[in-house]
Amino acid sequence: MSPNSMREPGTHPADPALTFVAHAHGGSLWRAGRLYVLKTRGSAFERGRQHGVLLRQEINQGVAPLLALRAFDLPQMRDAHVAAREALHKLTEQVFQSIEADVSRSLVEELRGMAEGSGLAYETLFRASFLSEALQVLASFGAGKGEAVANGACTAAVLTGARTKAGGSLHGKNQDYDGGGLWDRFPLVHIALPDEGKAFACATSAGMLKGNLSINDSGVTIGGHFLFSSRTRRSGPGFTSLEREVASGAGSAKEALEILKRRACLGSFAFVVTDRSGAAFVAECDGTGVDIRPAQDDWLGMSNLLSEGPERDLLRSWGAHRNPMSRLQRINDLGRNQAEPAEARHIAAMLADCWDPASGATRHAAHSVAHATTVTSAIADTGRAEFWVGEATSPTSVGRFIGFSLGDAFKGGDPQIVDTIDTSMPASVGGLSAFRTYLFGRACFRLGQEDSALAQVKAAASLDPEEPTYARIAARLYLRRQQSAQAISELIRVSTLAQGRNEEAERLLLLGYAYDLSGDRAAALKQYQEIETLAAEVPRDALSWINQRLAHAAAKAAHQPFNVAQAQKLDVPFDLTSGAE
Repeated sequence: MSPNSMREPGTHPADPALTFVAHAHGGSLWRAGRLYVLKTRGSAFERGRQHGVLLRQEINQGVAPLLALRAFDLPQMRDAHVAAREALHKLTEQVFQSIEADVSRSLVEELRGMAEGSGLAYETLFRASFLSEALQVLASFGAGKGEAVANGACTAAVLTGARTKAGGSLHGKNQDYDGGGLWDRFPLVHIALPDEGKAFACATSAGMLKGNLSINDSGVTIGGHFLFSSRTRRSGPGFTSLEREVASGAGSAKEALEILKRRACLGSFAFVVTDRSGAAFVAECDGTGVDIRPAQDDWLGMSNLLSEGPERDLLRSWGAHRNPMSRLQRINDLGRNQAEPAEARHIAAMLADCWDPASGATRHAAHSVAHATTVTSAIADTGRAEFWVGEATSPTSVGRFIGFSLGDAFKGGDPQIVDTIDTSMPASVGGLSAFRTYLFGRACFRLGQEDSALAQVKAAASLDPEEPTYARIAARLYLRRQQSAQAISELIRVSTLAQGRNEEAERLLLLGYAYDLSGDRAAALKQYQEIETLAAEVPRDALSWINQRLAHAAAKAAHQPFNVAQAQKLDVPFDLTSGAE
């Protein structure tokens, strides 16, 4: 176990109260703290319309309109010539049409009802809910790879049987997805009572079909994780369709597996499935079928890596697997060292963990379980039929989890609040404030407001001066403006802070670029040579290798000085790990 590793979250009496908001067309809406609690019933169209009417404003002001545009705003499209951009747009349209052809009629009808109730176009709602499938297919064509990876970070923690206090299983999951600041603006607990199928509850966001984690009235839980397989299919049922089919149709983990095996799927992904008997497994799904990894010693951890090596796992072959490897290593460390029979509060502590194994430090902006884009966090206790959902803004696992007893709700009654769990720590306030300031800066940058983006990143650095990530992002923004002196100052300031070897290599690369722009070629060459030395060293562990894209960029700059034209086009990925990953 590492220092500062396990938080001991407090458990508090039932608070806040569940406050009724409205009824509409047979559906009901409550508020519990920041959470919206929606119960829908009836046909798929009726449940969609109830969702749309009761959350009309939230849907229109939430994450769906943003995500609907994301697949049409990939870096390749922004940088391409007109003809290439039009071809990519056409390909994206065809991908969504292919996905829609395999989506169940009930999901289509639910979205049509939601469109009627909310006033938002069906196409917008469809593209938002099926963005992940589209990005995976586009990545298989070689387009949108970076966007797919950025949207593909989730972490699960499962304890079962004798290692849980109530028996059954405890299934916790952080969903890391695009849309921080909007997805978590209107967090939703959706309790669905369909005319056909099982009642289920899921943690999601207003206007979205996709659930972070779902539990049904038989005690089956399912949570999805994107994978990136070389054996990806471009047709068949996708992630969101299968997730919903299991949630509404499986009476046990065994039945869930039977559903997943019925047809070859579109894309590649994994589902973590548990039930109240304590059964638990990971099902890795791609174009070749379903591979099963069962729990070991009543524990199961999952991030976004396939069990097989780089010949099948594209993240490994792309050199983009440091983050999921780090999260998996950390969550396994926490789970295997959980000594006492666990309750939901122990899983919450794991999901809120901010230790970064790659740099050996507690950080809010690194390769940690409570991750850069954690937009939904939830825990299901199948032994008690209870469901906790994080109400904090991103990262949603650091703060308060509000618990719900679902037994009465699944039978048509009202949900009931149970004890809340608080994972917030006074020492984390500055880091979280900085992180949330960064999120605003990222939104500004995506809107083309670079001055505002830089101001927010600088503010984030002031709030959390021990975090080097913000300095690297600020340096990239300064370099785009040819402000080499300011970039040098930022990068030198953070040279002694805790960061991984690859982060240090990126800092040196950006410093070399800044020295080149300032005319100090000798100083620039020194930085590039240090990267070459780092890349030649044998990594001390599985997380400390130097990404070859960084090494290649340094070698290129050592041969030909970095110039103004390159600076003006310098990428600012606004991720929180490394610009080369």
